Amino acid sequence: MSQSDRFLAKPSGECCLKGSIHEGESRGEFRDVDGIKTYISRPPAQKANNHILLYFPDVWGFFPNGFLIMDGFANAGYLVVGLDYFRDDPVWKHRKDRHDQSNPDFDYEGWKQKHISFADERVPGWVSEVKVLFGKAETKYACVG
Repeated sequence: MSQSDRFLAKPSGECCLKGSIHEGESRGEFRDVDGIKTYISRPPAQKANNHILLYFPDVWGFFPNGFLIMDGFANAGYLVVGLDYFRDDPVWKHRKDRHDQSNPDFDYEGWKQKHISFADERVPGWVSEVKVLFGKAETKYACVG
């Protein structure tokens, strides 16, 4: 079995460099969780289901569209926590879309490996800290990204 066959989600590819834009104002807050900038969006009290959604951003990282998506999940009843494992270095700082070659020095594969290495090292501790800070014995967790 190859490494990629062990996971439902595969490493980012060209499909990650396209999407759609949402409109509105985000309502979450930022907090440091295990040393990583984290966006937290809380559900309305009357809809809270006491479950947590872990949001793992795509290559576009933290930006208004992602915040609005997280807020949408919160509106459905989840406490949503999303980490900035790109550490303020999302792909949009280097490319506007998958065809943008305006920065000929940008090494997408090198950029991707740098952030995959960071995520591999730090995400397990971040998830553990989220469970300590926000979880309860009966909490169920889901992931999206």
